Amino acid sequence: MEIERKWLLPRNFTVTQTIFKTIITKQFYLGDIRIRRTKINDIEDCIHYIAVKSDGTISREEWEMEIPEWVFNQLLLSKPNSPEIFKTIYKFKINDLILELHIFAGKLAGLIILECEFTDEATAVVFNLPSEIDQQVIKEVTHDKNYQNINLATLNGLDKK
Repeated sequence: MEIERKWLLPRNFTVTQTIFKTIITKQFYLGDIRIRRTKINDIEDCIHYIAVKSDGTISREEWEMEIPEWVFNQLLLSKPNSPEIFKTIYKFKINDLILELHIFAGKLAGLIILECEFTDEATAVVFNLPSEIDQQVIKEVTHDKNYQNINLATLNGLDKK
């Protein structure tokens, strides 16, 4: 079970907390199936995953499994025009929670989303961001399915207004 909340942040947002992990991600979709390649802290080999998530917003079932690189490449070649996302994720801690700053690239350049995963929905519902982050939030997008990666991947770009 994945339990998370998401917030849309401005393009000029910067993290003042210490980043402890950086993840560079390419992911594409074959229908509802997410295929993802990650590179952690620019020092490790890439890790490849296949995942499926149920419908929902704050709480969703999630199944994910590591796959060999050749399977990732074969799946990518099988659907060359699959919706895709490129982003860098910066992980930092606030108290006992890990927050993830998702900075999108490519056709979604300029989009910044902050995510936080929780162990239970009750904790997620009562969680408040620290004021130095909260005052920069444009809006919470937890319940807006337009901000789920599978839907973002199908966009042709961001509205630059």
